[in-house]
Amino acid sequence: MTALSAELETAGFTLARNFVNAETRDLLLRLTTPAVDSGAVHHRGGGAFAARGLLRKVSELGRLLEACGVDALASALLGDRAAPLDATFFDKHARANWTVPGHQDRIVAVAPTTARKHRIRDGIAYAELDAKTLARLVALRIHFDPTDGETGAVCVVPGSHLDGVMPSGQISNVPLNHYVPCAAGAGDVLILRPLLLHRSSPSRGEGQRRVLHLVYGTQELT
Repeated sequence: MTALSAELETAGFTLARNFVNAETRDLLLRLTTPAVDSGAVHHRGGGAFAARGLLRKVSELGRLLEACGVDALASALLGDRAAPLDATFFDKHARANWTVPGHQDRIVAVAPTTARKHRIRDGIAYAELDAKTLARLVALRIHFDPTDGETGAVCVVPGSHLDGVMPSGQISNVPLNHYVPCAAGAGDVLILRPLLLHRSSPSRGEGQRRVLHLVYGTQELT
């Protein structure tokens, strides 16, 4: 765990290999699939590719994340007891294929009573957070499929989270060769700081890239 924490702080990302076993992955998919089917975001080609707010839509999800040790992993990385704040399912495949340009994850689910300027997505309040708040969060991406450059793996700019909130012009000027791909296997958990600059390319084959993206913090975002 010390090595993971050190790499997360310096590079802004790290990988916990073989962390979620096949039985738990199957259960996570069975829990989330109905919510994805009923509340998915659809690609213009017609395929479902994302479902937001799964912590609120799938009551059993929080308990399963705790039972399988994902909560404990986030707590160890953040140095205090952590809980999931948001969960989004992504499914990149032949009928829902897309490019995500370089960006930072600055918009996060917040308490519905928040005084922050916010927007409502699918009944959930989201707000853009300041750099100090974002630095206290961590994202964990549970992989259900082997993911590499052929299937649109996330690519990151190591150490870019240390630059704080970056204006859009600065982000767009970062050369593509500064991004490195984060290949992962089924069961691996890719761990990211929200301010880490990252992007992804479309899948170049017929493979599927299913990921459960979780945001963790040590307190509710009000």
